[in-house]
Amino acid sequence: MASPQGLSAGVGVCEVKVVSWNMDGLDPRQITERASAVCDILEAERADVALLQEVVHESLDVLSTHFSATFEIYAPSADRVGYFVVLLIRSSTFKVEDGSFSEFDFMQSTQGRSLLQAKDIVHKESGHRFAFLTSHLESLKKKSKVRMKQLKETFLSMNTLTKVDGCTVLFGGDTNLRDAEVEAIPMPEGVCNVWEKCGRPEESRYPFDLKRNDNLSLWEVQTQYDKMFLSLGAGVIPSGFHLVGTSRLSF
Repeated sequence: MASPQGLSAGVGVCEVKVVSWNMDGLDPRQITERASAVCDILEAERADVALLQEVVHESLDVLSTHFSATFEIYAPSADRVGYFVVLLIRSSTFKVEDGSFSEFDFMQSTQGRSLLQAKDIVHKESGHRFAFLTSHLESLKKKSKVRMKQLKETFLSMNTLTKVDGCTVLFGGDTNLRDAEVEAIPMPEGVCNVWEKCGRPEESRYPFDLKRNDNLSLWEVQTQYDKMFLSLGAGVIPSGFHLVGTSRLSF
């Protein structure tokens, strides 16, 4: 499942749609077919930015085949870890400069986790400057302290990109964060949880919902592991939040 987010920017008038999606590359079943379905949904949604987690080489090949002509594709970890995160930036929407992309390893991670960022991404219509970040924070309940430290480091990066680089910053991804962990970390000034800012729509409360999605034979857990955080300011506000990719595929 994925969490798409529309942003309404008041500097000029622009709408930016961001989709975050854990592609579940650790499940080898019908991986290319599922990746192709993700590509179809990203196009149907007219996503301007895609923040992807648990991408593997097979699914990256599918993404490249579909999007190499229309998106800037950033996958720096593809050559060194089994699964990784990827940023897609639509070329017709944004001007992407050389050196815009970077990756920062989380030093305490034992699972190869990192933070990807694209900064100084200029919206062609409005001239507004954005930064987009994604990560797959540390998994498993016992990794709580490491995961919380990773979120704090992400918030620090958002703060730097906002105050030093002057960008509107959106971070989204599979955070693996439990509610108590989020509550224990103060939200930085000027940063909002996008789902909450959009009125906490009940139908979009659980991006990871095994009551709705029974493809995984786990307990019927419902969580908000997938989150988006936005730095407010410069007239940019979130304009909507809903789930996509909730329909069963037929192969």
